[in-house]
Amino acid sequence: MHRTFAYASLASVLMMAPSVVEAQQKVQPTQPPQSNKTNSTQQWGMQGGYYGGIGQTPWFSNPNIRQQLKLNDEQYNQLNKAYQQEWNRYQQGYNQLDKNLTDQQRADQVRKLQGQFYNSLSTDINKTITDPTARQRFNQMYWQYRGYDAFNDPMLQQKLNLTPEQRQKLEQYGMTWNKQMDTLGQQYGTDQQGAIKQFGQLQQQSGQQLNSLLTPDQRQTWQQMMGTPYRFPPTVYFQGAGKSSQAAPNPASGK
Repeated sequence: MHRTFAYASLASVLMMAPSVVEAQQKVQPTQPPQSNKTNSTQQWGMQGGYYGGIGQTPWFSNPNIRQQLKLNDEQYNQLNKAYQQEWNRYQQGYNQLDKNLTDQQRADQVRKLQGQFYNSLSTDINKTITDPTARQRFNQMYWQYRGYDAFNDPMLQQKLNLTPEQRQKLEQYGMTWNKQMDTLGQQYGTDQQGAIKQFGQLQQQSGQQLNSLLTPDQRQTWQQMMGTPYRFPPTVYFQGAGKSSQAAPNPASGK
């Protein structure tokens, strides 16, 4: 009997964490700089990729996620600083892409920039989180959060031994996911309850698509990489659309 995998931003296998009141911190963490740009891709954190990909606001800045990762203030500040540096470098490269590139050339260049971002950030993570168990959990949750974006990673493609047909299908699923998330992002600002419900349904659908596409061995490897499913709050994906941390159902756990 196969488990259903829900993506993170599309829910890598998970979804959202139960609502938790944000506690006052003894040491105020460094806050990421705010952008004055308001286009939809930056507002929802999907610059040049899929929801769950590279956004300006770090996915681990959510208080519930910080608690799950057991990040102290010093670690959080170090990671946040490193993330912002890598994001600024990525953003600069993204903005400098030649406007005359074909769609395929642009996609190739974006993937190259994304690879540089993740490789550099991985080095920063290893320097900051030295405990092997804590670092493994951070990586597991990051895979989960990235969702469809994770399947653009050459390392993951090789580890799962994805066929060209599977990669093409995943890309199609990711594009559809982005369109659906665009719509949900707008709805989340005015109707959080309705958006949360639809988000859960969307994640179930995504999980079913992934189960149908991957082989049993691929699903097992993917599950091992993600570890224990975590339910991400919708605000991680819809940055700025609302302040509620209410969780949607987790189709992976049946809750």
